Amino acid sequence: MLSLLYVDDKPEFLDLVKLFMAKRGRFSISTCQSASEAIKDLSMNRYDVIISDYYMPGMDGLAFLRTIRGMGDQTPFIMCTGFGGDSEEKEALGAGADFYIVKGGDSGIFFDLLCRAVSTVIRNKGERIGPDSARGPQ
Repeated sequence: MLSLLYVDDKPEFLDLVKLFMAKRGRFSISTCQSASEAIKDLSMNRYDVIISDYYMPGMDGLAFLRTIRGMGDQTPFIMCTGFGGDSEEKEALGAGADFYIVKGGDSGIFFDLLCRAVSTVIRNKGERIGPDSARGPQ
């Protein structure tokens, strides 16, 4: 089972994420409603993938990503946004995000894309680590 941390300032969206991803059965999902809450959580817990909204009050997803990368955390990171464009995508990927997803439209399509993105970043992490290293849950 893969452990995911999902960070979003909208509690109703976090509930939807937990519901949908739980139906997939391969994910253990923890949630935080702010980047600062997530940073505290990360000081005590490790996850296979971190997923964060881009636009949040206080510390946005980009600042959150830069903060954890600055702390040496190289956990695969997926940035999501409902209001993104090319410049936001370039900034997120340039700051170390492994994947960038726009949340708009059909929620079923978004969650399917999110599941594929999680699988992709986990597979890429395994390729970076190499076959002789411990990879964590498969």
